[in-house]
Amino acid sequence: MMRAALTQALHHAAHRHAFGRSLAEQPLMQNVLADLALETEAATLLAFRLARAFDRSTSDDSERRLVRLMTPIAKYWLCKRLPPLVVEAMECLGGNGYVEEAPLARLYREAPLNGIWEGSGNVICLDVLRSLLKEPASLEALQAEIGVAGERVRKQAPTISRCSGTPRRRKVRRGGIVESIAVALQASLMVRLCGAGRRRGFLRVPPRR
Repeated sequence: MMRAALTQALHHAAHRHAFGRSLAEQPLMQNVLADLALETEAATLLAFRLARAFDRSTSDDSERRLVRLMTPIAKYWLCKRLPPLVVEAMECLGGNGYVEEAPLARLYREAPLNGIWEGSGNVICLDVLRSLLKEPASLEALQAEIGVAGERVRKQAPTISRCSGTPRRRKVRRGGIVESIAVALQASLMVRLCGAGRRRGFLRVPPRR
């Protein structure tokens, strides 16, 4: 759905003209489209990395531990980020994006539903906590995955270290911890798999709720 929303915004910006040139040539619109593209790419990489972990989980304990943690983390973060991304894409089209004749109107209605279908954010965060309590070694696997990209990416997730606190304190911070982990995972993937421009763009302004 992120990719669909981005596609609609890019197509409209390329064909809609204002002030003597296309919207895609306007600097402010370019910033908006770039942010949408970066977040969509990071979301796609996170989903693909989780799929690879599933493929390897039967023969690799580290990948199995990653699957157990990354699945609820990805569900939580991507479901939370989808609605604001669709709204931003809709804004690129103006009023035309809101009317029923435009595909973005349907995406706008469906975007919050993913978070409802996949379970509430609190329940998913507690699932992450249960996984950490049941198998503490999964935290090491997660830190190793993030750390592959280097020290700068590790700093994107300062709250991960707090996972070693008491269960009560972890519950209080669960949302912030899961969000921090998700962004760090995406940053690690962007650094390892994307070009310099996209890597710098994501690290400079990572997505936030």
